[in-house]
Amino acid sequence: MLPFTYAVRNLLRDPARLLQTVGGSALVVLLLIAAVAFNNGMDGVLTASGSPRNVIIVGKGSEESIERSEVPLASESAVATSVRGLSEQLGQVAVAGEIVYQAPLTTSSGKKTQAFFRGVLPPSLLVRPELQVLSGHFPGPGEIMVGRLSAKALGVPPAISQRDRF
Repeated sequence: MLPFTYAVRNLLRDPARLLQTVGGSALVVLLLIAAVAFNNGMDGVLTASGSPRNVIIVGKGSEESIERSEVPLASESAVATSVRGLSEQLGQVAVAGEIVYQAPLTTSSGKKTQAFFRGVLPPSLLVRPELQVLSGHFPGPGEIMVGRLSAKALGVPPAISQRDRF
């Protein structure tokens, strides 16, 4: 067995190699810490913003990408009639088909950004009971509903008149 002093002496023999070894080890540790922090952050966001009572049905082969999921329109009524234990309000089952689409958005002020659009119908309010329309009405054809945080991020005033368009 070699003495410890031999190892220390060899470390100092080539300072460039020592720096590379220490730097490489530090980089690996830093990347590992960053990956764990990112994973914990994503878990926290999904836990805080999601509901354990909601289920998302995605199309076959789209487990990794919800944006590419295609589920037939008839699936909504099939789920509503065949799955037991679904929440009901006033005789309507809390099942809502939605379209999620990512596209560029240009506001009336000229600001351009990527945005996720979610096509919803009134049953979506049954699926997400925490969602409230605070002002105005549920959107119709050619209209969109923007949440407070999204409106702030886009620089859109809180109350937009009906003649303003995106």
